[in-house]
Amino acid sequence: MAVDGLNSSYDTYASAYARSTENTAGESSGTGNVIDAVFEKESDRQVSIDDFLVLMVEQLKNQDFMNPVDDTQYVTQLAQFTTMQQMQELAYNAKSTYATSLVGKDVTAAKITVNGDLATTEGPVEKVSLLDGEYVIYVGGKGFTLDEIMEVKPSSQSDGALKKISSQLEDMNKMLDGRL
Repeated sequence: MAVDGLNSSYDTYASAYARSTENTAGESSGTGNVIDAVFEKESDRQVSIDDFLVLMVEQLKNQDFMNPVDDTQYVTQLAQFTTMQQMQELAYNAKSTYATSLVGKDVTAAKITVNGDLATTEGPVEKVSLLDGEYVIYVGGKGFTLDEIMEVKPSSQSDGALKKISSQLEDMNKMLDGRL
């Protein structure tokens, strides 16, 4: 059945490991602890729309024709699945927008040291990087995750820029008033 095939790669690795640890007497060698060294992408562990469609096709193939499955349930589940995916994308985009909006702003970031102390760093955000799917915010040459940002303050540079723009707009208004 197709559902059993979803974990077939793991089963293949697990059985290969079990065969490799058997000695000639058929007993397993070592401590008996199995370390899962299968490297897989995060997306491989999530349910995709393809998995849903495979499951739906299998259920339709194996249904009782005297008591058929209600098709509206599948449409409803597919709509809910699509909505959930779109909400996840929206959350990811909001996180991306927030992370990039921090550039130039003064922040306070903190990490817990090995001793258990809280080491804080203050200053403007120099850059934002995406490392292994996680946003890294750089303050004072040190990288921090979004979870480690404790406070966000408006930058003194942005305050100065706003004052300059405001002053230029006032000058332009005065020039326009003089022409009219």
